Amino acid sequence: MIETFKKSLVLCVLSLPLIFLLAAGVSKSRAALVEYQVDQWLTHWSERRHKTRDFVLDANQAKLVYRLSESATSLQPLNGDLLLKRAIVADWYVMQGAERSELYPDLATTALSDFRLATVLKPFESDAYFKLAYALARQDQLQDEFERSIQTALILGAWNEGLQQRVAQLGLHLRNYVSDTANRRFDQNLKRMSVHQPIELMKTAKQLDKKMHACTFFGSAEQIRCTNY
Repeated sequence: MIETFKKSLVLCVLSLPLIFLLAAGVSKSRAALVEYQVDQWLTHWSERRHKTRDFVLDANQAKLVYRLSESATSLQPLNGDLLLKRAIVADWYVMQGAERSELYPDLATTALSDFRLATVLKPFESDAYFKLAYALARQDQLQDEFERSIQTALILGAWNEGLQQRVAQLGLHLRNYVSDTANRRFDQNLKRMSVHQPIELMKTAKQLDKKMHACTFFGSAEQIRCTNY
């Protein structure tokens, strides 16, 4: 009888890792399914905004999708990508929701806290810091945390051309509203782009009608080309 008990105990101990692996696999699969649903909603909202820039996001939809994203992060709590997506859902309501709604201040606060936590889970991901900076800017919080987030994003993404382009757009938009320190960060990025992405910088400056400032970062010959671009 003792031998039978020992065998049962050994089998139980040996099967525990397999049980944990199966449970983890099920949890990951469920989270992926929920993430797919969230992605579908985000795509739908993007399409609506593309058609009508001033559309107002329904509060009930926003709550529904945020709860979906919460369920995904509860299944995979250490998944920084899922948390970043949860923050994006909340930030969508800040972008397109009714500012006077009861939900607006809650999701505005939630968006920032989720973006902050995402930088903790993804400490070397430049895009996480940029998204935090962008969310702060959207809520007119352009002081120390905004400046630190931009600085960290640029350090981590020093050779990330897509990030440099997004930072350039944001910096040129906000030039008259941020501190001298923040503008120095933005200008360093423009200088780098003038060397490594001159055409993209010219395009951005033209689109935003900011050639007068952006073109000063080119050499004399390229300045003329930038001005006439």
